[in-house]
Amino acid sequence: MTFERKVVSNGKILEYKLRAGFPLLQYLQRYYPDGRVNSTGQFNATCCQCDKKDKFYYDVQKFKGLCQSCYSKRDGAGFKTIVSLIMFTESLEYAQALERLRSSSVAQDVGMSVMGEIFKFKDSIASTGENLFDLWEIPIKVDIPGQLPPDINRIRTFFDSRKRNMSMEILEAFPAYMSKVTFLQNRMVFKIETGESYAWLGYLLGKSDDENPKTLNPKGGVLSHMLGGYNYFVDRKEPLLINEGIFDMFRCVLRRYNAVCLFGKVLSTRQVALINAMKTEEIVLCLDGDKAGLKGAWSIIKKWKKFINKQMSMMVLPYGEDPDSCPKDKFDWAYENRRMFT
Repeated sequence: MTFERKVVSNGKILEYKLRAGFPLLQYLQRYYPDGRVNSTGQFNATCCQCDKKDKFYYDVQKFKGLCQSCYSKRDGAGFKTIVSLIMFTESLEYAQALERLRSSSVAQDVGMSVMGEIFKFKDSIASTGENLFDLWEIPIKVDIPGQLPPDINRIRTFFDSRKRNMSMEILEAFPAYMSKVTFLQNRMVFKIETGESYAWLGYLLGKSDDENPKTLNPKGGVLSHMLGGYNYFVDRKEPLLINEGIFDMFRCVLRRYNAVCLFGKVLSTRQVALINAMKTEEIVLCLDGDKAGLKGAWSIIKKWKKFINKQMSMMVLPYGEDPDSCPKDKFDWAYENRRMFT
């Protein structure tokens, strides 16, 4: 079985959430206007590819079908998924058919969990060793709920209270907003932009607890498919630091390093694709200087080194320090003595 067939055969992983909102009958009637549905729920029509009458059928309840004439010629006209039906009907590649299903399905309105499923599926087949990173690209667009204009004075007070002393350059490059919705009212909300995609990250202004976590972000693992600071540094050729959190990134930028953040310790397939698209020639893993940070850095190197088209290196910060808290002299020493991986 070819790689492309493997991808198509696994399309059902996506369809469980998308196909319920796809206007299947309207779609069939549009491309097969002489079609009719019989008492068993089978749609019969003249095939749009071979023009053989009543040779095409599709079971609208089981989401599968074929053209008997085309199938007998071994042209692969058997449809086990809606995606494969769209590929045959409109002569599209898999990535295009998947986007056609997503854009036509009202299921996309249920929330970003659908997008999460799409990228989870993409991650799950990465183990094949194939180059999947250009397979498809679907912009994610999640607006800040109840967005209000930036309140520079309030944001500055927040930074100063935590001894972060952020400059106006940082505040202009990475604007923060307030929100009028209840669950974000006591948070500073950053707009995260990566290419054409955008989402948000809400940072708590007070102390965190079990009911009020330090950060909030959209559901569906949206931020795991973005890089904070990507648009700002995508065309820079100098070494690029890879941080865990947004304030780690801010601190590195203040120290005149190019930096992006993962919003965690794990690198996703989509983030690998974004890194490969950047002009930098070296990426420097700069995670927290604790056991979890070191483990995360080694895991990224072991899993993704052969897929990343950049020189990879790793900084080791003093134990217990992170890029935001580490003294500048120790941070600079760790950068100058970073370990290279060839």
